[in-house]
Amino acid sequence: MQRASLFFSKSDTDISRHGRDRKSEKVVSTQAKRPSSSRSPIYNSQDRPMRASVAALMDYPSSPSLHPTTPTSPSSLRPKGSLAHPGKPVLGDSTIKSAFKLLPQEIYDCILRQIEILHSDPSSPSCATCYMRDLCSLALTSRAWNRAARVRLYNRIHILGQDSLAHQKKYKMKSGTRLKLLRRTLRGRKALAECVHELRVPPMEILTQGRSLAIAIDLVASLVMACPNLQRLVGFDAVYNHKFDRLSYALSTRRSLKEHVWLVGGVTTAMNRPTSQAMDRMLGILDPEQTEAFIRMHDSWSQLHTLFLHSQNGNGVIEHELFIGVLYRLPSLRHVYMSGFGPDQFTDMTLQALPALQSLRLQNLPGITDRGLFQFATTSASRSLQSLTLIDLELKSLLTLSKLMSSMLSLKRFTLIQDSSPTLPLGSVAIQPILASDSLVFLHWDILMDGDATSHLASSIRAGGFPALRKLRAPSDHSGELQAVCRPRPEITLPADRYSGNTFMRKPERAQTLVQQITQHQVVHSSTWPGEMSTPSGTENNSRSLTNARKAAQARLESARLNTSMRIEITDYSIPRLPNCERIPTKVLNFAGFLGNLQSRVWYYLEPDMEGSDVAIIEMGDILEEESREQRDKGGCTGKWNLVCRGGRSWWVHTERAHWRRINLGMFF
Repeated sequence: MQRASLFFSKSDTDISRHGRDRKSEKVVSTQAKRPSSSRSPIYNSQDRPMRASVAALMDYPSSPSLHPTTPTSPSSLRPKGSLAHPGKPVLGDSTIKSAFKLLPQEIYDCILRQIEILHSDPSSPSCATCYMRDLCSLALTSRAWNRAARVRLYNRIHILGQDSLAHQKKYKMKSGTRLKLLRRTLRGRKALAECVHELRVPPMEILTQGRSLAIAIDLVASLVMACPNLQRLVGFDAVYNHKFDRLSYALSTRRSLKEHVWLVGGVTTAMNRPTSQAMDRMLGILDPEQTEAFIRMHDSWSQLHTLFLHSQNGNGVIEHELFIGVLYRLPSLRHVYMSGFGPDQFTDMTLQALPALQSLRLQNLPGITDRGLFQFATTSASRSLQSLTLIDLELKSLLTLSKLMSSMLSLKRFTLIQDSSPTLPLGSVAIQPILASDSLVFLHWDILMDGDATSHLASSIRAGGFPALRKLRAPSDHSGELQAVCRPRPEITLPADRYSGNTFMRKPERAQTLVQQITQHQVVHSSTWPGEMSTPSGTENNSRSLTNARKAAQARLESARLNTSMRIEITDYSIPRLPNCERIPTKVLNFAGFLGNLQSRVWYYLEPDMEGSDVAIIEMGDILEEESREQRDKGGCTGKWNLVCRGGRSWWVHTERAHWRRINLGMFF
């Protein structure tokens, strides 16, 4: 009988080739005593259930309950007090077994998805290692569970945190123990290697401990080459300096790649080249060989739908022709992120040449002007855009934004973040709505400096320019004009905002203090338009902090409640009225005021894209910080949450790992 050799890198597991595994296999084969003809024709050696030796490399010794020793008798499974004959099976056993065999694969997949949801919940104390252990336990129960759990185990492989010290001592490896064991398993088991679609490896800070960067890159590249159907590589993003490296080459050969992030660096000067060419390279002009090599890396990515091109520290070099050559070699491209390139690299001409996309994010690109965006709105490629994000482009004309919103008929999400406020040309007549879109559902409007743009947007919403708009996020809505045109909300602050200040304050006291700050700063009358109320004293107007924005919005709500929006007088006419005297109301009801428009369908939204962040928009730095967070996180999971397990501490304990946290590239659009 062929022995199975599986390795589960997510949970520090591997099948060891010791004698005790061969003994357990003999026991299993002796107990089975099943003729070969009784097996299903689709059953093979790779479908054999995973042995108990899987537990050997899961940071805990093998549990006796996982080793099949003697066959369990039906009497041991029978409830106490049962009167059934000991030699006969319990009533219903055969029915239950046949029912499990007839369960469709979708039922197993649904159960496995639910297990993943429980482990990956932000409030869960678990981690990827604990999740993989649960899958291993399921795979040991039966052949049906083995087939279902094995695909789930290898479909998304997440290797987090440091290697186990026990593994390093056992295999005599200083670092990269799990990566090397996983590589050995995938090279020996082609069927398992074909299941791998997502691979997350430890960040660069961990892989480069005790070794050079080139060796770490080669190790990750060899692992990528062992996964023929790899769709995404997460966690290890090396800077590409237009030099050959094995990781970039390995990724360029993966035909099933779905998304890729390029961190483009600068170009170093070659010592053996003429001075003129060396100066050209310092100015950012690439050699023809470098240009051709970068373009050819995209030839096999016919299924790539998400591409990130980010200039590392603003030194990245990609010329205009290189942008166009790369984008038009990707037939399935739908989502593009461009950030940090110089004014002579990504220009208005590059913008006009973009192919038809669904999502586009342009950030910190000084080569893009109002004129270029205005012309881009007239191209056929812009009509397919569903999400457009403009960050730090410093647009000057409000007509550019009006043209973008009105021309993109499929636009559902629009994000604008900049410091200065766009204005209308001098002498132009403002006819509302200036800004309008029939398809826009989500709008992020963040203009730091005060200006007329926010007022024009509020007037456009009030005039019905956005009939489909449902969410409006405005962290820099310091005057509350946009909050006033949205639907009233009873509460905007989150529970965590109560503790974000320097001192702890109970909710009633905090509300009273905020109201006092507003009333001391400005007396608000019932005739005052809510958008004209000022921000409470002590709030910074030059901050994009969501916590400060929620506190200011809540203060405006509580200030509006001091006013009376409706007064009801109840008079009892059964009481005789005195001569020459008016009736006195028996009871008077005063309804507190509110901030907002009751007819509005727009939700005033002040929550971040990434849970727990104080910044609304996710940035490229969040990905890099998330990768290094595993190195800094000292409050990770050690499996202690599974303390009630009957196996004891030796079963659930494992090397400390960071808690489960996944950043999806779709969050950038």
